[in-house]
Amino acid sequence: MTTQDKIIQLWQAANEIGIAVNALKELQLPGYLPTSDQSEFTKAKKDTFLKWFVLALDEGILAAINAIKKTYNLGVRDVQTLLSDSDSLLTNIGEFTNCLNQLKSIESALEEYLRQMLQGDQQVIAELTSKLNQIQDKINELSDNIDDGSYKIGSDIVITYINVGINVASEENPVVPVVEGVVKVGETVAQEVKMTKEILALNDELFDIWQSMSEQSQKVATLQLALRQFARVTSFQDLTSPLTTITNIWSDFRDDIDNQNWSKVGDFVNRFDKVTTARSAETLSA
Repeated sequence: MTTQDKIIQLWQAANEIGIAVNALKELQLPGYLPTSDQSEFTKAKKDTFLKWFVLALDEGILAAINAIKKTYNLGVRDVQTLLSDSDSLLTNIGEFTNCLNQLKSIESALEEYLRQMLQGDQQVIAELTSKLNQIQDKINELSDNIDDGSYKIGSDIVITYINVGINVASEENPVVPVVEGVVKVGETVAQEVKMTKEILALNDELFDIWQSMSEQSQKVATLQLALRQFARVTSFQDLTSPLTTITNIWSDFRDDIDNQNWSKVGDFVNRFDKVTTARSAETLSA
């Protein structure tokens, strides 16, 4: 695997995790839940954001590579100095994983709350879920049409992740986005992806189903939709792979420092700036 391939994989993994954590951004628990549950979730949500975007990403990956690059380009070849600049990342990844465990605990409590609720009209709730799945399939179709090979187009590589949220509810009782699409565009300028008329039509149908539901069915559906969004963040099946990718690539990089493979170290830190990331978001309201 080339150095550039490693850097691209590192950024892809980081963005996969970022998208999952970003699913928390608009997520709010249903207002009818106890205040204590709301407070616990708000704290866990804030901690998860901080542990990933601030500690693991900004003060971990980015800060470490910038510090090592600066030291390396000054001509310093001291192993311990360079290794010390990379120590915090793996620790911060561990703290981020602890935050995921806290969210998982909250999710389990919400699942138990849902089991104890009056279940409402299961048929119409199933129709709502089915419509959401149809929208998700269409969004996935957009993603699949982008050639993964486009990551390697050009000297500067932009990896763009576009999050698409579908809002379901009235203005008085909004429900957070529950469907997200990921579209990867390998070009030097981030491109905005517009939803197709077909997806917009499905979104209208989704809202019609919501309006037809009883108050109790809406309560049940609201909690189910929150749990659906929760699963994007707490599913270790989804996040274990990118976390492992980051850990492995970082460990290989540290090994190169430890073994004084200076040409590889320099190649890694000086190529890193050539891979940039961009994100854009668009939310559709019914």
